[in-house]
Amino acid sequence: METWVHAADPDHPMREFLRVLKPGSVVTHVEYEQDMENNLVGRKTTGRQFPLGNIDEKLQNAGFQHLEYQDLSEKVALMMRLFFSLAYTPYLIIHLLLEAYFVNAMAGVELWRHSNDIRLLMVKARKLAVEHSSGYRFRKTAKETEAS
Repeated sequence: METWVHAADPDHPMREFLRVLKPGSVVTHVEYEQDMENNLVGRKTTGRQFPLGNIDEKLQNAGFQHLEYQDLSEKVALMMRLFFSLAYTPYLIIHLLLEAYFVNAMAGVELWRHSNDIRLLMVKARKLAVEHSSGYRFRKTAKETEAS
């Protein structure tokens, strides 16, 4: 899910995910990061919240650890190219007259036009398990309880 790129303050949902997750749990997101030096569109949109490498910093500041990333950009490139070819003519009309009313249609074409400056990441972040005085980091499962 793309959650953080749609938030006015992405730090808030990151903190909320951390708050509601059980210790040891993992949150997984698919998010965009942009190369702000080359991307003029990104510099003037909400994408400026996610320059390259910024998601990692924001997650660590929220309290997540053990971050894992997988770059999905190449895997979605064909789909984005298809969407671009289908949406380009309507995009031209909308761009001239109705841009404010069709943000998603505009975004799809803009993503393809600037695809060299944007990467799509699958991000996994773990909430640390709390060390209890009993020495257990996680609650035992039923099988583990039966075995002991």
